[in-house]
Amino acid sequence: VIVALKDKRNSLEKIDIEDSYLNALFKKVHEIKEKYNVEINFGLSDLVNNCGINASPIDQYYLTDEFNEILFSTLQKAMDQLIKERKAEGDHLEEFFITSINKIEVSLNTIEHSIPEYLEEITLKVKNICKDITNDEEINLSKFNEEKLLSEINYFIDKSDITEEIVRLKSHLKKLREIISVKTKPIGLSIIFIVQEMQREISTISAKYHNVSIFPDVINIKEEIEKCKEQALNVE
Repeated sequence: VIVALKDKRNSLEKIDIEDSYLNALFKKVHEIKEKYNVEINFGLSDLVNNCGINASPIDQYYLTDEFNEILFSTLQKAMDQLIKERKAEGDHLEEFFITSINKIEVSLNTIEHSIPEYLEEITLKVKNICKDITNDEEINLSKFNEEKLLSEINYFIDKSDITEEIVRLKSHLKKLREIISVKTKPIGLSIIFIVQEMQREISTISAKYHNVSIFPDVINIKEEIEKCKEQALNVE
């Protein structure tokens, strides 16, 4: 913490001048003028800069108990106000993250509940395609490998399953709740890391899961994660 002090007293109050020294100085100047018949313009700044007069703002005034009491009392008030404002900002950020987490969880639950029906729908479509293939007279069924086809069907269905991504995303949300409740150490970098992992999972879900009915929920999750990413930069 750097504290700057500005002396608002009249500049003359800060100059420590001995009357006898000042009288002798001007007497000497007068003698030089008379002896050499020259004009000498000698101002206050010349006295301060060239004649060894103390004009430092740091004088005995600053060393008194009264001044120290005022200084440290003012500093304490400033620090108390700073702590109060930072706590209020921290509470606001915590509330923001909790709200975003809640919104993400609602949308994520909607997506999760749609998975069984979606996979069943895909399976039915694939079966119908296979049925059409077997009924198509132009297709040479002698080259038809049923086992291989079933393997490809299962692979396609597995690739559309986002259960693992949802489990990981839920885990990240739980971890984020734990992190933002910490009050004793910096958590900014931890939040940024978790949010990046969340972003990766929802991007995978969006790429694998082509269920139009849940697109609004995917978009909502992406938007909330982006907001969290921006706010994480304000957290130490």
